Amino acid sequence: MRRSYVLVALAVTSLVALAFALPLAFLVRIAAHDRAVQGAERRAASIAPVLAVTAEPPVVTSALHRSRVRGVAVVLPDGTAINPVHAPAEAVDRARESKRGAQLDVAGGVVLLRPVSHPDGRVAVVEAYVPAAELDSGVRTAWAILAAIALALVGSSVLLADRLAGDAVRATRNLTAAARRMSDGDLTARADPTGPAEIGALAGAFNTLAEAFEARLVAEREFAADLSHRLRTPLTAVRLNTETLPAGEDKSRLLAAAADLEREVSAVIQQARRPYPTAHLRCDLAAVLTARIAFWTPLAEDQGRPWDTAPVDGPLTVAIGADDLADALDTVIGNVFQHTPEGTACKISVASDGPRILVLVADAGPGIPDAAAAVERGTSGGSSTGLGLDIARRVARSTGGELTIGTGPLGGTQVGLSLGLVPLPRRSRPGDIGYRSAWDRLLRRGRHR
Repeated sequence: MRRSYVLVALAVTSLVALAFALPLAFLVRIAAHDRAVQGAERRAASIAPVLAVTAEPPVVTSALHRSRVRGVAVVLPDGTAINPVHAPAEAVDRARESKRGAQLDVAGGVVLLRPVSHPDGRVAVVEAYVPAAELDSGVRTAWAILAAIALALVGSSVLLADRLAGDAVRATRNLTAAARRMSDGDLTARADPTGPAEIGALAGAFNTLAEAFEARLVAEREFAADLSHRLRTPLTAVRLNTETLPAGEDKSRLLAAAADLEREVSAVIQQARRPYPTAHLRCDLAAVLTARIAFWTPLAEDQGRPWDTAPVDGPLTVAIGADDLADALDTVIGNVFQHTPEGTACKISVASDGPRILVLVADAGPGIPDAAAAVERGTSGGSSTGLGLDIARRVARSTGGELTIGTGPLGGTQVGLSLGLVPLPRRSRPGDIGYRSAWDRLLRRGRHR
């Protein structure tokens, strides 16, 4: 955009400068030519009074020397030439016979022929010679001045256009950056209403839209949290009523369903109260995954589960907050404990997946039906609501990844949590590592299975 402004200003100003400079340059040359010719006219006229009185060669020669005029020659009536004559003899004879002046182009310049009549009827001819250098005297200097003025005007217009375009470009880039931050989830992004009036008005409208969007989102989250709180009372009543039922399989199943529902309601409240995740959040996947594995390991040992995990090299930076990532990992790992019998093996591994890192949680349980593999919000193939996996899916998608469900190497369910990595400068600081280097280390150590 800035370059377009400058190119337009350069083209328009150049055309205007040429439109004025070329005619002026032509006029300057004409003026210099006329000035030189007029000077020659005056020199020729200075000797005419002498020729009108006498045509004696000594007298005319003496008059030429006394007047000290340059470039003037005289052809007397008898054909005697005083000083070198540049005009052809035929042109001199025509001027004498016609008694009319003439201007001729000759080698090296221009000559003026002016006939002068003697009282006895004889005619002498005065020649004034103007060399080419005198005809163009000062023209080059004038052209150079005109060119300098034209260049100064063009340069000034280009600088002014660049300055004006710079303000518009900066304002546009500021607005674009604010829109991109907001699209990435930063609801606090605002544009600076500077620059041209139209862009400033657009930035103001964007800020108004962002504030309205943030206010509505906050209201929606508050409403979700309040609604979840309201659900606690009837859920408590359901649980208390269920506890009064006779002991048996139906009571246990209803109590488990009520507990699951209370847990999901708590998760909704917690999610609604949490600040909206933004793209500028960062965390180390390796550190968070290591911490969650350490959290679940004691429970796996208590239940006698074969627990196949491996240390994860890092840092592996992903564009999500540590709390949100921990919730997603807990959901995926917790499903193994919730939906498989005690003693069922579990395997947690990490693999590279293009520009993403893939966390795989596989178990040796009975697996899930194909119809239940396409988990959507609020649906599940088991006794849960499916909200946990939906939260994990949204966490993965917020980083450019995805959540997948299929059959794992242990014969049961395998849940893959694909997370987009944030590229880091390669070896920018001691201890830092780019994601490609991290993948290389995973591949070398055989931990990408």
